[in-house]
Amino acid sequence: MKKSFLVILVFLACLSPTSAQEDTCASGQWNINGECASPDTIQPGWNTVLPGGDTSCAHGTPFQFWIRPGSSNDVLIFFQGGGGCWSAETCQQGSSWYNQVAGSQASISRAGLFDFDHPENPFTDYTYVVVPSCTGDVYMGAKYKAYGENVQIYHHGFINLSSALQFVFDTREQPDSIFVTGCSAGSPGSAIAAPRLIQHYPNTRVTQLGDSLGAIFDTPDDMEELWGIQSSIPDWIPDMPSAEAFTMSAYYIALANYYPNYRFGQYNSLFDRVQQRYFSIGQSDPAAYLAETLNTTLSQISEHAPNFRSYTAEGDLHCITPRPEFYSYTVNGVRFVDWIAAYAQGESINTIHCEACDRLYNGD
Repeated sequence: MKKSFLVILVFLACLSPTSAQEDTCASGQWNINGECASPDTIQPGWNTVLPGGDTSCAHGTPFQFWIRPGSSNDVLIFFQGGGGCWSAETCQQGSSWYNQVAGSQASISRAGLFDFDHPENPFTDYTYVVVPSCTGDVYMGAKYKAYGENVQIYHHGFINLSSALQFVFDTREQPDSIFVTGCSAGSPGSAIAAPRLIQHYPNTRVTQLGDSLGAIFDTPDDMEELWGIQSSIPDWIPDMPSAEAFTMSAYYIALANYYPNYRFGQYNSLFDRVQQRYFSIGQSDPAAYLAETLNTTLSQISEHAPNFRSYTAEGDLHCITPRPEFYSYTVNGVRFVDWIAAYAQGESINTIHCEACDRLYNGD
């Protein structure tokens, strides 16, 4: 990797005023459950980590993430959803467009891949690292942005993501496998994290799956001006899209072609109600517009990246990984839980796309 984690953070710290999290622990220690301690003090069940430093939520409140140790040497990293913002209206405090605080352990789902008592959960024995979204930039930002005089945002999503990855690097010398995923805003977050994990653990099977945000960045956007995403784009990978004309499909294609022995993928519902809200603004038929956008984007990636897989369902369900439908949802006779279990284990699987899609989700 061309830049060490430390160099990145030192550089990024110069980009914004001092955030709310100034206190850090001594070298080799992390703030775990409210005390500076070495990582080997992690207890069974969920533990809270406050990385401090330049990490921050949107309005300067502290950022935190959570870890639950498992019985195997496998790791699952999950990036939570939390929307996004891009203007004074959408970024103001109280906005419904994005989550503004890191939340607490109570925000962690107890369903889907978080149901540790379910006999079919393929990840029960994994160590879980759960990272919340609270910066409005889908884990890509490294910028302090003023949207007029009254709305100032710490778009520090990539800084927050990097702190969680550093914790994994400090606590897991050589995992047997890593499954990196995330729902909604966490979907692009998982794709941003994947190359850093691969570079750090070259002998570990790393598999990525984004859940329910396939329509994001379908046309080139200047994301450097908006969120300051340049640091999140892996500069050692050729053919990456520029931060000034960024598309997610180009990112996936460059990523997958640079790492042909790894697998990357997405889950989407073709008429996803949340993606309609974000990506079909002003359209006369938002559902049809979203479906066309998803199909075009997924086709572009699949055409140019043979190691990319997708599972596209009918209906309007947003995010499947943290929901009970994780175990029951079936497309073309293939249950999602069976598909993702085989995918995570490196087994041969096919791309799944609903054959007779309709707009209604018939689950509970």
